[in-house]
Amino acid sequence: MTDTAAEAWQHWTESRNAAVSAPHGPLALTGTHWLEPEPAELPGLPGRWWAESGTVCAELVTGDGVRLEGEQREATGRVALRPDTDAAAQIAVLNGMRLVPIEREGELALRVFDPAAPRRAAFAGISVYPYAPEWAVPAVFTPFDKGAQDVLVENADGRARPLTVTGQVAFTLAGRPHTLTVSGSGGPLSGVVADETSGRETYRFRFITLPAPDADGNTVLDFNRAFLPPCAFSDHFICPFPPPGNRLTVPVEAGERHVVGVGGVFGGPLHPGGALGRVMSRPAGGRRGPVCLPARLLARSSKQRYLLARASKGWLGRAERGAPVGRTFTESARRRQIVEAAIEVIAEAGYAKASFARIAKHAGLSSTGMISYHFKGKDDLLREVIAEVMRVSEAYMLPRIEAETGPRARLRAYIESNVELAAAHPRELAALVEILNGQGDDAEGQFAAGRRAVMDFQEQLVRAAQADGEYGAFDARVLVTAIRGAIDAVLVRVLRDPQMDVAASAKELADLFDRAVRPAEVCMEAHRIPGEDA
Repeated sequence: MTDTAAEAWQHWTESRNAAVSAPHGPLALTGTHWLEPEPAELPGLPGRWWAESGTVCAELVTGDGVRLEGEQREATGRVALRPDTDAAAQIAVLNGMRLVPIEREGELALRVFDPAAPRRAAFAGISVYPYAPEWAVPAVFTPFDKGAQDVLVENADGRARPLTVTGQVAFTLAGRPHTLTVSGSGGPLSGVVADETSGRETYRFRFITLPAPDADGNTVLDFNRAFLPPCAFSDHFICPFPPPGNRLTVPVEAGERHVVGVGGVFGGPLHPGGALGRVMSRPAGGRRGPVCLPARLLARSSKQRYLLARASKGWLGRAERGAPVGRTFTESARRRQIVEAAIEVIAEAGYAKASFARIAKHAGLSSTGMISYHFKGKDDLLREVIAEVMRVSEAYMLPRIEAETGPRARLRAYIESNVELAAAHPRELAALVEILNGQGDDAEGQFAAGRRAVMDFQEQLVRAAQADGEYGAFDARVLVTAIRGAIDAVLVRVLRDPQMDVAASAKELADLFDRAVRPAEVCMEAHRIPGEDA
């Protein structure tokens, strides 16, 4: 490649910055309002809006200030706007804002582009990797034999939608062959891709374009021009995630990385909560119950808890690497708000009905895009929900356990606080049960490794207590399994029967296992008849 290519790339980066920060560019989008057949008010807009016969309709009065783009007179009465999928699409304007009707899969919405949007005002540029000619590689496009295909992929709003793809491009990076599924026919190609930098050094996925292939399918894939999707600039865009097979197993250190604002990076990598030590079971009836909560609470030192955390790392699926980048106080507060709303919705409505739309409504958000900005998808949000349940659990249980000394006393505190947790935080545990039940048999394999890791560590703690003479001689694995199953069974009863005497049940279960772990001579002494040796 030549300096001319590098200069052209520099011009491209400058034009990208100008385009996204234009008065009505992606950074200006402040809302995507999905419309119902019934007229309703929209935040910050005059009149009432609804969807009817494939158009976006509004009822306006004189003084509302809305007019059709290109016209001088104010629009009043009933106004019908054709959406962006119509060849004669129409746009309305209001005080410098553009009101753009859109249609997606038969559903209509109104997008509001406001030049005064806070993100546009705070925009400081797009961070990029330096230009490197080795990231522009020859590629060969091969169309699918049966023509264009629709692939169902998740979108940024949590819904799965068809993505039309037409073939694959084959290329070589660092001596290894790769393929990507792309769209386009008879002209330039485009694709949605992720790689080993995604969610860590770069946004969670990026878009690519390739020049139109020649007659033999030859083209060029220039990762220097991999660019951020619209949803990186505003919460209110709907963007398709990469289709199956479009995550490269190499770090692509080229192209655009993040949107940078005055206060730092707008959207950093997601941080689903780290390793969570917990044990699952399947109680009678085939439904999973609550969990025998963190074994690391029984660990006698911070080092032991650290080792357990390492042993159970990855329990909830592949975690994004690296720490969150540039997350502000406001962003952290918004994530907490979404997680709390998700817990309430899942606990009340159930796993299957916990859609992004329902969660957004419960949280008081204007659209599902806010959830998609902070979480990569429903699975990512559920991981954070489980992480929050674990944090609540540890905050409730840990002080009681650490106030005790000796394995037996800690075991008692662990069992009692675990059972009483269900009464203190029923909403959180109910949500957890719904998630585990809703994920079905797939969850069994997902959590199996972590479950074994925690049980192995619990077993090590029991053996250490036996070696110190604190516990009697018995099969440590049997004890660990019994504790897990017993706590889960009691927790199921607590959640199903609000009138149950939780404290009495917790004490009875703790007494049972306290007697079970005692050394034989202690048990004999406790049951000796007075005067028996006289």
